[in-house]
Amino acid sequence: EVRNHAVDFRRVTIHFANGDDQTVELRATIPAGGESRVIDIDGANRVIREVEFWYDAKTLGRGGRALVRVLGRH
Repeated sequence: EVRNHAVDFRRVTIHFANGDDQTVELRATIPAGGESRVIDIDGANRVIREVEFWYDAKTLGRGGRALVRVLGRH
């Protein structure tokens, strides 16, 4: 979920507690108030340790910061 300013996502890397990683190419611009597509995680019973975003925020000359929230479901 993106708030305040649009964000150009490049990719997302999900780091799991067992040391595995999953990289997802997003290549999408998410407007303020919008959400990305649902990202399915490979495998079952995985514990997420960290989510790493590669992006450009559309804040130059606009002031403030973009806010990105990670939402999960199972």
